[in-house]
Amino acid sequence: MILDFTRCLHPLHAEMAFRRYRPNTIRMYMHHNLQLLLHAIKFPGFITIHDVRSYLNDPASFTKKAPATRQMAMKSLKFYYGRLLKKKFFSEVSGTKRDDMFPDVLTREEVAKIFFLTLSITHQAMLRLAYSSGLRASEVVKLRPADIDFERKIIFVRGVKGRKDRCAICSNAAIETLAIYIYSTRPKAWLFPGRRKDSPISIRTVENIFARATASAGITRRVTFRILRQSFAIHLLENGVDMSRIREILGAKRGGVKDIDSRESPRESMGIVNPLDSIIDYIYP
Repeated sequence: MILDFTRCLHPLHAEMAFRRYRPNTIRMYMHHNLQLLLHAIKFPGFITIHDVRSYLNDPASFTKKAPATRQMAMKSLKFYYGRLLKKKFFSEVSGTKRDDMFPDVLTREEVAKIFFLTLSITHQAMLRLAYSSGLRASEVVKLRPADIDFERKIIFVRGVKGRKDRCAICSNAAIETLAIYIYSTRPKAWLFPGRRKDSPISIRTVENIFARATASAGITRRVTFRILRQSFAIHLLENGVDMSRIREILGAKRGGVKDIDSRESPRESMGIVNPLDSIIDYIYP
């Protein structure tokens, strides 16, 4: 039965591949759509609103997991049944409410601990850059030395998610750390090379580096690399920067803090203090 269900989801996989979805996104979408079929013991054409609700409310699948897992399941099913199969009933299925108006973020003190308890210059450069520019792990690993504009403090982010290029601002502290890192390590093809110098560091390695850094900083709650990006946006908001300006700085195309996806270059960030620089100035006045 599992093989039959997997085979009937081949069109979904082909459509996502055609749209050039990231491998991790394809994996998660396929997983949740397969789990729904196994839960209902039905093929896609026979799935009803009751089957979807039963799966999303299944204690064995979601009770002990983060709300984000259920949100991902909802998004996965909506793409297949709502957008591809045009099932009208899907508009009746409501998603879960977020626990807070904003996603979980690091405090400025936690950010400081992460950066100043990280001894490796490579790890310092990587984490400071990601936070002060609001970068995803998938964007960090694809950076090349030539993508850093030291004079204008701009990072050129090549098309990763959504196949779009964009520019990102960078803090003085991150630029200085990057300069030291590049001078001492002399990276060539990739800004952060992997074990093989002709290939970039893997996303998994970047995530593990961040996990070790948060553990060293005494952060016990579960956080992912993405929290650096979210924290940067929220810290800008706390500094009095308008939400629309934050979306512009980070290249957002939709209205949420977590929706940061665009090729558009940010305007000059005159008058805006990068949160990382304010943290550095507070610790070392």
